Amino acid sequence: MGLDYKYTCPDIDNSINKFKDDISNYLSDMIDDCSPMLKGKQKDIFIKSYTRYIYKSLETNFEFVRLLNKDLREEANIQINNMKSELEKRDVIIAEYELQTK
Repeated sequence: MGLDYKYTCPDIDNSINKFKDDISNYLSDMIDDCSPMLKGKQKDIFIKSYTRYIYKSLETNFEFVRLLNKDLREEANIQINNMKSELEKRDVIIAEYELQTK
């Protein structure tokens, strides 16, 4: 038996993709405000390039979250297994006690 909780990697991936979309939207708004002459394909290329650049510079933070998530899940599984083992030991002690008291 492991941790009875949904896998969160898809949620992390969705948040990363939302973050990238937010970067693109902020860059688009900034360009519209600061450099309205940059339009169309040039603007799209600029936004894609800088979105990748910004994300790459912050990617280690997201990967840290992903690793932390993995470590938390593994530790939870270890603790669950330890608790199951303890319960099994107590079940044996209870069964032995019940046999002795009959």
